[in-house]
Amino acid sequence: MLRVASNCARVAISLLTFFVFFAQADEKIELFGSLPQVNSMAISPDGKHLAFILSMDGKQRLAVVERETGKAVGGFLLADEVKARRTYFVNNEQVILTASDTKRQIGYRGKFEYSGSFAYSLSSKKPTLLLAKTEGLHPAQSGLGDIVGLISNSHVLMPAYVDSVSAEYDLFKVSLKSGLGRRFKSGRAATKDWFANREGQVVAREDFKAKSEQHRIYSYLNGKPELVYENKTARPTANFFAVSSDGEQLVFSDDDGDADALYKLNLASGNITGPFAKLDNRTIDHVLRDNRSQHIATVYGGLTPFYAFTEQRMQQLYQRLLNTFPNSSVHYVDATDNFELVIVRVSGNYVPHSYLLFDTNKVELELLASGYPQLTVDDLGEVQEYTYQSRDGWNIPSVLTWPRASTKERDREKLPLLVIPHGGPEAHDQIRFDWLAQYFANKGYLILQPNFRGSDGFGRQHIMAGRKQWGQRMQDDVSDGVRQLVNEGVADGDRVCIMGGSYGGYSALAGGALTPELYRCIVSINGVADLPTKMNWVSQRYGSTHVVYRYWQEQMGDTKTNEKTLKRFSPARLAHSFSSPVLLIHARDDTVVPFLQSRKMHKALRKADKLSELVSIKGEDHWLSYADSRKRVLMEVDRFLTKYNPVKVSGQATTSH
Repeated sequence: MLRVASNCARVAISLLTFFVFFAQADEKIELFGSLPQVNSMAISPDGKHLAFILSMDGKQRLAVVERETGKAVGGFLLADEVKARRTYFVNNEQVILTASDTKRQIGYRGKFEYSGSFAYSLSSKKPTLLLAKTEGLHPAQSGLGDIVGLISNSHVLMPAYVDSVSAEYDLFKVSLKSGLGRRFKSGRAATKDWFANREGQVVAREDFKAKSEQHRIYSYLNGKPELVYENKTARPTANFFAVSSDGEQLVFSDDDGDADALYKLNLASGNITGPFAKLDNRTIDHVLRDNRSQHIATVYGGLTPFYAFTEQRMQQLYQRLLNTFPNSSVHYVDATDNFELVIVRVSGNYVPHSYLLFDTNKVELELLASGYPQLTVDDLGEVQEYTYQSRDGWNIPSVLTWPRASTKERDREKLPLLVIPHGGPEAHDQIRFDWLAQYFANKGYLILQPNFRGSDGFGRQHIMAGRKQWGQRMQDDVSDGVRQLVNEGVADGDRVCIMGGSYGGYSALAGGALTPELYRCIVSINGVADLPTKMNWVSQRYGSTHVVYRYWQEQMGDTKTNEKTLKRFSPARLAHSFSSPVLLIHARDDTVVPFLQSRKMHKALRKADKLSELVSIKGEDHWLSYADSRKRVLMEVDRFLTKYNPVKVSGQATTSH
C-alpha cells in the first residue's frame, strides 16, 4: 500500500530557487542524472496556488505554494519507495497526487506497479489515501488512483474491482476527507472504464469481454444502462478517451477507421460522427481532459507536439506560444477557469523542462520554475530535426543532438556517434530535453534518435509498417541512419555505439547481432533479448485471451505461427554473431521486461566467449524512476563507452575547435 513518510512536511522554497546544489564526485552525472527538481506543476482553479512534485536529496514531496509570493503553504513527504507521478487540483482546496509503488500482490505472478491517489487538503494540511480503507475491494488490483469524475467539492468518482468471484469493476463515490468509498454504480467483470460529465453524472460505461470478443458502450443518460455501441473484435480497436464538452458524446479514435482522426459516439442515439480532427502525417497521441474529465484538446505527436483545442481562443493563444518557441516542444500543463492563466512546459533547445505561466489576458509569459535549474546553456547540445530515407525509400523522422563544443561545420573532424533508439516501440522521440542524450552529447558524442517504422506520432501507416518487423525493417531503419551520417562525413564510421532501453535495448542487441560491423559497443537497458520467452512471459502473466497478449501478438507475432521468425531475430539466440562488447543493465523490479531477459542474454554471450557485462539495479522499475538509478546508469555507460569508444583519440578531443 502507498504510504506517506510524514503527515505534513512544509517545504520552504521560492518558485525560482528551489534548493542549494550539493557538489558530488562527478558533477556532470549529478547534473544530468537527477530527477527534475520540479515536475507536474498544477494551478488551482482560482489561480492563487501552485502545486508540484519536488525532488530533493533523493526524496519526493508534494509542494503547494502561493502563486504570487512563492510562499510554501503545505505539502507532504512521500516514503522512499513511493514514486510520485502526477498532481492536479480538483478544487481550490484539494490537491490530488497520484503515485505508484512496485510490489507483490496476491493473485499476481511476480511484482507489479501498484498505483493510488492521495487527496491533500490545504485547510487540514493532511494527505488522505483514497479508497485504501474501503471494505469489499478485491485484493489483487494494481490501480486504485483513477478519478473519472468530480461530484462535488467533497467527493470524487473512482472505479475499483470488488471482492467477488467475478471481480466486478464498480464505480465508487469517494470522500476526499476520509478516503472512504461507497458503491455508486455497479459494473461487470468485463467493465474496463467509466465516464462522467462536468456535473459528476455518470454518462457511460465501457465493457470488453475477451472470451466472446465483445466491445460495448452503455449509455447512462436516462439513468439506466442502455447499449449504444457494440463491436466484435479480438482486441478493442476503438479507443474511448473522454466526454465531449456538451456531456452527451464520447470522443474516440478507431483503428478500423481513419486511425489518425477522432470520432464521436452520441450517447442518446448511438450515432457515430467523424472522422474529424485529422492532421496529415501525425498520429493522435492522446486526448487532453480537464480535471472534470471533459475533452479540451486533441494532442498530436510528431517531432514537436501539437495541440488542437476545442476553444478557438485557446487555439490562437497556443499558436502564439509555438511562434515564441519555434525549436522546442510546448506542452499544455494546466489552467485556471476560463483559461485566464495557463501553465505550459517548454522543453528543447537550451530550455530543459521549464514551466512558464501564460497570462492570456495580458498575453505575457512568466518563468515559474526550471526542472533543471543547475543546467546552463553551456551544458546543453543543440537539438534538431533530421530526416533520412531508409534503403527502401521510407522516410525516417529523427532527432540529432550535437556535442556542446561542436561547430557543425563540414570541415570539422568526424564525430563519435551514439545511436539511441527509443522504447515502445509505439513511442517516438521529439525535440525536447533528454537527460540521457544530453549527458553524452555533453561528453562529446553526436546522438541519433531515429523514429523507425513502428514508431507512433507520424501517422498510422508509419506505425503499421513496423508490425512483425522486429529485427527486420525496423532494424534496417536504424542501421541506415548510421550509414547516412557516416556517408555525409558527419560521423566517424569506426566509432559508433548503440544504446537503448526496453524496445530500444532490443534494437541495440539486434544491432550487435545482425550488423556487428556497424558498432564498436552495445548497451541494453531493460531490453528484450529473446522474443519467444518474452511472449510466453506475457501469456503467463495476463493470459492468452487478454488484450495485452493480443496486442503483443500483433506487434511481434504469435509463438505458434511465427516461432521460427521470433527465434531467428532473438539476439539471445545469436550470441555467436556478436563481435563487440555488450553492457546489459536491468532493473530488478522491472514489471514490463523481466530481468530474466538480460540474464539470458548475458549467459548466452558468455557461453559464446563474447565480452559481456551485466549490471542489476535493485529496487528500480522499468522507467528508471529514481535519481540514484539514473546516475548509476550514466556512470556505468560512461565507463563502458570510455573504455570501448572514447571521445578522445590520440590525446585529442574530437569535438574541440
